[in-house]
Amino acid sequence: MKKWCIHLNFENTAWSLFNSEGMLINYSGSSAKGQIDSNIDDGLLLLSGLFVTNYFWQMTIATLMAVFIPIWTSILR
Repeated sequence: MKKWCIHLNFENTAWSLFNSEGMLINYSGSSAKGQIDSNIDDGLLLLSGLFVTNYFWQMTIATLMAVFIPIWTSILR
């Protein structure tokens, strides 16, 4: 059975997927562009990485909205 490990940076803009044999996939990106480096040809892992990256961006936007909308509405009153 293979063990998997994911390494994230603080902003969730770059992360890597590892197993016991070493790094498999390295994702990095921003809201406008991104890059995927991989040493395997597993399309499912690549697509799941794109899904996770999209999820992180959605959660970042949702968190920013949850924090700043109450601040803006209290300032505009």
